[in-house]
Amino acid sequence: MTAQVFLFTPFSFTSKMLGVIVALLVAFAGSQKYNLEPGFSNSKTYLYRYGGLILNGLPESDFKKSGLRLTCEVEVSRVSQEEHILKPRIEGTCLTKYIIEEDRENNQATISQTRDLNNCTDKVVKNVGMAYVRPCPTCPVKARNVAGTVVLTQKLKYMGSGALIIRAESQQVYEISPFNEPDGTAVMEARQHLTLIDVEHNQERIPEIQLENHGNLYYQFAEDLPPMALHLIKPESPEARDLIASPGVQKSLLLYKLAHLAYGSMPLHDLATAAANKNHEEDIVLALKAIGNAGEPASFKYIKRFLPGSSAANTFSERIHGNAIRALRKIARKEAAKVGETVFQIFLDRSLQPWTRMMACMVFFETKPALPLVMAMANFLQKESSLQVANFAYSHMKVLAVGGIPQLENLATACSIAVKLLSLRFDQRILGYSKVIQITGYNSNYRAGAIGRLYLNLHNSPALPSSFVAKIRGYYDTSAMDIVEVAFQLNGLTDLLRGQDAPFAQYSTFKKLKEFGKLLHGWKELPSEKPLLLSYIKLFSHEIAYGSVDKELLQPIMKFLTKPEEMQVLLQQMMTLFQKGLRSKWTHPVWVGELRHMVPTVLGFPLEFGLYSASIMHTAANVKGHISAPLTGTFRPEQLIEAKVQFRTDIDISVHTHVVATMGINTPYFQNGLEFHAKFNASLPVKFDARIDMKEESLKLETIPIQETELLAARTKLYAISRNMDEPDLTKKSPVLPQVAGLDVFNEQWKTSESERGFKDGGIKGSNPSGLVAVLRTIRDDEMLTWFRLALCADLHSLKPTVQVVMSDFQGSRQMKLCADVSLLDSQRAEGALKWGQDCQDYKIATQVTYGQYGGHPAMQFKLEWPKIPSVVQAAARRLVTYIPGIAYVLGFIQKQQKNPTQEASVVVALTSPQICQQQTEEFAMQPHGWSFISDVPPAILENLKVHCSVSQDTVRTFNDVSFNYTMPEHDYQILTQDCSSELKFQVTAKNSDNPNEGKIIHITLANQ
Repeated sequence: MTAQVFLFTPFSFTSKMLGVIVALLVAFAGSQKYNLEPGFSNSKTYLYRYGGLILNGLPESDFKKSGLRLTCEVEVSRVSQEEHILKPRIEGTCLTKYIIEEDRENNQATISQTRDLNNCTDKVVKNVGMAYVRPCPTCPVKARNVAGTVVLTQKLKYMGSGALIIRAESQQVYEISPFNEPDGTAVMEARQHLTLIDVEHNQERIPEIQLENHGNLYYQFAEDLPPMALHLIKPESPEARDLIASPGVQKSLLLYKLAHLAYGSMPLHDLATAAANKNHEEDIVLALKAIGNAGEPASFKYIKRFLPGSSAANTFSERIHGNAIRALRKIARKEAAKVGETVFQIFLDRSLQPWTRMMACMVFFETKPALPLVMAMANFLQKESSLQVANFAYSHMKVLAVGGIPQLENLATACSIAVKLLSLRFDQRILGYSKVIQITGYNSNYRAGAIGRLYLNLHNSPALPSSFVAKIRGYYDTSAMDIVEVAFQLNGLTDLLRGQDAPFAQYSTFKKLKEFGKLLHGWKELPSEKPLLLSYIKLFSHEIAYGSVDKELLQPIMKFLTKPEEMQVLLQQMMTLFQKGLRSKWTHPVWVGELRHMVPTVLGFPLEFGLYSASIMHTAANVKGHISAPLTGTFRPEQLIEAKVQFRTDIDISVHTHVVATMGINTPYFQNGLEFHAKFNASLPVKFDARIDMKEESLKLETIPIQETELLAARTKLYAISRNMDEPDLTKKSPVLPQVAGLDVFNEQWKTSESERGFKDGGIKGSNPSGLVAVLRTIRDDEMLTWFRLALCADLHSLKPTVQVVMSDFQGSRQMKLCADVSLLDSQRAEGALKWGQDCQDYKIATQVTYGQYGGHPAMQFKLEWPKIPSVVQAAARRLVTYIPGIAYVLGFIQKQQKNPTQEASVVVALTSPQICQQQTEEFAMQPHGWSFISDVPPAILENLKVHCSVSQDTVRTFNDVSFNYTMPEHDYQILTQDCSSELKFQVTAKNSDNPNEGKIIHITLANQ
């Protein structure tokens, strides 16, 4: 047998294909009229010519393709007539349809088989690098991004002893449509045929052979197939293993944590056990986070030891409980029912902290519980005493009930039923209660979407969350991927801020620093086990970093603030270093990924679809400054408050990404197929001068012109490739699309010398405006250029400060432009407009914003007009309008529809209290104090941190706005509120007066200061 790889030198090929060919010979169906089972005489030898072809390319026939051709001659002899035919094929057991056509005149029959490779049981497939992807095999799918089919045709000749195969041929097609493209993006076609060319009589008698059944014909992939993007993904070197035991990692706390987070192996169980025996909280947290990253079901019994509810876990802190619950999230992908039942029991435990129960609720819904479990939670919520926990769970159900993601249809249906049961109790409880907010987008045509979700814990304060989690999850076809997740726990910070009465906005800079020092001293009053701040970040379900701010970290800062002599020395050192100049460079790999999906072909070679990517971020910074304060021994820290500071900053941030998508035949000996390369380079250069007058509290920034710089580049190539694995560096490539138009460079020029001409050509008028001109050009592979000009003008010192932006095309008879401008009309009003089309005259959207008073409260009015907009924008606006009721509901607004003039809209948002914004569309009075709302709003929000409790008659309203009835005993004092720290610095008690007309007696106890 010989094989030819297109664009590659032919080479000899072994006879491993013989088994596949024999299977091809016997794959057919019977008939009632004739005996269609093929018969081979022991006294004869049958000679067949075999040919096979695999092509990889685009659906269109005009472009180049890569391919593989096989040819050979096959002799069939010594084969028994008693064959056992197996229905499963090399691709698995797939739905197969048969068509039989008879040609009685020529005594022949044709049998056709069609196999649907997307409708298989026990489908033969191999996936590599899918650890970050959540598959959903039970999800309803209307179409797939990889579709395959096989058609097998056999022509039989009726003989006296049975039927003889005179020709057999098969055709297999795999079409990949990443985003549901109608005609597919790339196609693999495999064809093979077998033709009878001669029959010879054997002279000697050959005995009968009893064949054995060796099982199915399922394809078996090689163990270690190399990736097709060899130059991008290199095999891991063995020298890089065992990082945790290396001395360098052991000495560095940061490296020690990072190594454990990336480890994911059995030693993590040993770390968890040892840390628990020593009751070492930091090591327990590290072990739980690392075990959570690994996500192995075998870790469940180790995690259970730290879960709330177990006898051993009662001695652990809330922080450990939370990390143990989160460590179950990856395990839930493999054992959803087990994890779901465990966290459900945790949620039901009313003795636990609210945030612990809320995290259990989060994990519970990630297991996609069935309707009975969801209804069990709904029934429990009807009797739940903690309104924070109840509203959190209810709002979570409500956002899930909205649906929109096919993978969550069953869960959405279950939650929709539960919401109807709970709506009467919870629909009026929106503001001030913990909740889940979600934004969903899904495109059914592309079968892709995303969810942005925010989990808010407002247990301590309705304005400042004591904990929150924000995450983005992507969906594609039947898979999901957690892209990024960020969490902060601010319990200690909210407790600290709530006790502060200092009006920071009224203080000078020096007094603000002093008050900040006092605020840090207040940290001593909080319990030592409660950190000021906890946070973590996850990328692709993998926690890559976490940290906390606690007393230990604050000690050096407090020491610095309380000892002037140490502050003076440190400040002098920092100022000296600042004036000499600071330079820093940082390069870090952002993401390296490998996703591979392999299926067998009818020729016996594995077909691979691969996606490989690598990204690197580079940051360079240079800062040099000057401070007017002296650096001699007479320097005092107070001099900084009256100093003038000037510095120049030069920052360059760039990201380089290389993505390779492959489709083709991948074997240990050769590779053949298509390679799509995309390289993205993004750069953000920033240069500016800053002048700070500390005494006058003024800041002036001035940007510095930058030489011609490539801001964004995207280069794409599509190749037909073939390579011999013995010589991988000698890959043969041929461009598939030599004339493809691709975006090559976005090039921006910051040249002040061109400003005047740029403003003139762009249509911006002004006597002497300041601004910039950017020249954008696209370069196609055939070297054709397209030029654009972006001009920005800012006139901020006139009676009507204005900023204008114009983007225009250099070429073409029609002067197509996009114009945008924003103006400040007076101290109460600002307006803006967006126009585009020929000379910016075709379409227009205008808006006006006014600040004033509504019902005595600070308010803003927004007006929008659209005299003429494209139909596609109208359609998008109509879709956006459908979300307004839901957005208003989540934000606590009361929404109602009213008629308004055509192509106009108006809305008023009023800050009626520190906690509530009202939206109205009625009368509105302008505010005589101008844009002072910028300074009015922050104090209003800070005021909300000062929560209140009250007792009136027998009604008690708590700090977190929960009311209940309580009858006080006749003669005993009852505690209303007190300092919860170990120092007990104050306590307020009350009792009923003996004289009913005097109300209650209040007793306040203060500790000695």
